[in-house]
Amino acid sequence: KKKDKKKDKKAESDDEEEEQAPAKSGGGGQFDFYKESKGTKNLSKKEVDAFRADKEIAIENFNLNPILSFADLNVDPKLKAVTDKFEKPTPIQASCWPVCLSGSDLVG
Repeated sequence: KKKDKKKDKKAESDDEEEEQAPAKSGGGGQFDFYKESKGTKNLSKKEVDAFRADKEIAIENFNLNPILSFADLNVDPKLKAVTDKFEKPTPIQASCWPVCLSGSDLVG
């Protein structure tokens, strides 16, 4: 019976680990929580370049568009609710969220 209890505890522990495991993309343990919205994806190169030039933002080795509206931020509704009192993301938020949520490195 002691062995059965140990097995049950191990099975419960394994279940808990599986439920808490973060989403992964590809190999190497990269996190990838980002799903680009249609609004963000459909920004033209001209719009993106103008936003980055106006805000003096340089992006290298990354091709996702900035998130210019909280409506285009695809995160948990509880987290998104925190943004309700703000008009729009700051330039650094708009530019960094796609990078960070997709699991890429960021130097800012």
